[in-house]
Amino acid sequence: LANNAANQAGFSKELAAALQVAEMSGHFCRQEIASLLPCLALQIQPHHSILDLCAAPGSKTTQLLDLMQEGNKEAEPFGSPGFLVANDAKPSRLQRLVGRTRRQQSTTPLLVTLSDASRFAQHFWSAHDGTPLLFDRVLCDVPCSSDGTIRKAPDIASRWTPSACHCHH
Repeated sequence: LANNAANQAGFSKELAAALQVAEMSGHFCRQEIASLLPCLALQIQPHHSILDLCAAPGSKTTQLLDLMQEGNKEAEPFGSPGFLVANDAKPSRLQRLVGRTRRQQSTTPLLVTLSDASRFAQHFWSAHDGTPLLFDRVLCDVPCSSDGTIRKAPDIASRWTPSACHCHH
């Protein structure tokens, strides 16, 4: 991974290795600039209930946790903490999300679920009165066609087809 990152970003092998160690220890999560914007646009507050509907592999989930955690430092000591539900439909992708969030060691409550996003609302109802559980914010960054990856891995262009993208939706 370190050599691949060094080749793609033009970093030295030593810097790429140091970045990998820092990421694996939970100190940061690498993310494309465009991926940072949706979470910022939601204007997250520490008391919000948030649903990250297509969450894996987890870079936006970790960003949401960071935003909630940072807000908790400024909140009242006994204020109501928010929570984050991170959902995805693919177990293999959720494993990566769980690994990232464990390394992060956030104190914000996190529930990871495995569900088809189109049927997600059928699963969450209040235990008290049977009403639907409502969220203050919902992030739904649906799986993409992977065509943006071509910038980082040009060899993908020769293998890319529209039908290959349908497996993500």
